[in-house]
Amino acid sequence: MEANVSETVNLPCSVLWDPSSDLEVIWRKDNINIDIDNQRIQIHESNKSLTINNLNHGDKGKQNCCLKVN
Repeated sequence: MEANVSETVNLPCSVLWDPSSDLEVIWRKDNINIDIDNQRIQIHESNKSLTINNLNHGDKGKQNCCLKVN
């Protein structure tokens, strides 16, 4: 996906899991957990998508969602 600085992007999460299991969806950028501040960067609980508001150059990289065993 391409976007410009200061834009907002919404990235879907395509991981399927049983919500009754002890798993958590996390987002990573370049294999490092993303710091979700619930202001500029948010995860939507309903579908686990990631929204990044006011993009900056530091957001450039490969973002992916994955499952974490609790």
